[in-house]
Amino acid sequence: MWMFPQQRVDPGMTLRQTADQLVTKLGLNAQVLGNAPVGFYQYRFPRKLRDRTNAVGGKLFFYRAIYRGGTLSKNPLIDDFQWLQRSELPQILPPRYVRKVHEFFIDY
Repeated sequence: MWMFPQQRVDPGMTLRQTADQLVTKLGLNAQVLGNAPVGFYQYRFPRKLRDRTNAVGGKLFFYRAIYRGGTLSKNPLIDDFQWLQRSELPQILPPRYVRKVHEFFIDY
């Protein structure tokens, strides 16, 4: 399943610090903009995971960023990656996810 890069927020870190840390871990040269997320996506975990972790679901927070270069670093959690146009997202992501992220995407 394809998804946007994500990382758990460590105790004591802000969402912005977590976004900056993720960009660095991925090996990208990008400038995260602003201290507040531009949007979020909330979802329920599959039943097996809910039963195992006693957690109902998760929330992904999105930041705007300016990509300046770099390539993704080797990461055991990443099998492959794609750079996508906004118009390609409906072919890859669930409809509810697409509707949510389209709310805060900017067309250039």
